Amino acid sequence: MLLKKQHLSAILLISITILSFFYIREYSDQFIKITEVGASGIAILVVLFLVSRALTVLPMIWFLSKHNASLSILEAIKLDLSTAYLNYLPLKAGLFAKGAYLKKVHNIRYTDYVSISLSLTIIQMLTVGVLGTGISIYVNSGVFISSIFIALSTACILVLNIPKKSLKSKFFEKNRISSLIADIVVGWQILTSDSRFLAIVLLLVCSATLTVGLRLVLCYSFLSLETGIAEILLISLASIPVRVIGIVPGAIGIREAVIGAFDLALGGNFQTGVIAASLDRLILLGCLFVLGPLATHSLSKKMLNQPENIG
Repeated sequence: MLLKKQHLSAILLISITILSFFYIREYSDQFIKITEVGASGIAILVVLFLVSRALTVLPMIWFLSKHNASLSILEAIKLDLSTAYLNYLPLKAGLFAKGAYLKKVHNIRYTDYVSISLSLTIIQMLTVGVLGTGISIYVNSGVFISSIFIALSTACILVLNIPKKSLKSKFFEKNRISSLIADIVVGWQILTSDSRFLAIVLLLVCSATLTVGLRLVLCYSFLSLETGIAEILLISLASIPVRVIGIVPGAIGIREAVIGAFDLALGGNFQTGVIAASLDRLILLGCLFVLGPLATHSLSKKMLNQPENIG
């Protein structure tokens, strides 16, 4: 009998936790460097975390405006923090909670929410692919790493260029995965109907992606780990897609392993990547587990006081 996804997620999370415990104990002399990062360094990383979240929500705000929904920047940031916080629960619970909130408060249909979310995800993956391809060529990372980013870019471009007529076929109506692709393409068509809107969204997604990369660059710097800036940006880009998979809450442990593996592949050290990623993870968890519950409480009150939307 096949394991249900939630069981697989729990098993993986437990396994990663156990492996992480032994790994940290084995290299405790290196992980102790994290405690030596000064208050000013922590403050800078926290600010960069908040900036990256703010840049992330702006495309969603403008995308939702195409569906006649008006979110303030503060509300959108709260929703983003709450979603990210709740995604540390099994099966990315934050995404479902976000869909329920948008339906109740802003009357956004769940299908429209899925279409918007998937479209923005594809745009981010396309951005990762294009930036990754350029940087991998610049640092001469080798054919294998370059081909990963080229393949990611190509896959995104192919998905976004599926002809409209194909979306009406029985294949897209009956096949679940293909139905999701159809939702992505519909969202993309809404986005591309306004070239100015598209340019702004791409610029914001690119800025948010590079801000996350800058955060990792500073993690390396504050820990006095010697890796080139371009290489770190490439490593950061490579770690972004694993967060989308969602098998393990928050991709905890997996992102750190990917960053370590790419650091090693680029001529560095696996432990170096893992330590830098661990500092970044601690900043992220600290922010989310302080601000996330506050944001969730605030939005829950607003949602409960909202009259039921019809339609």
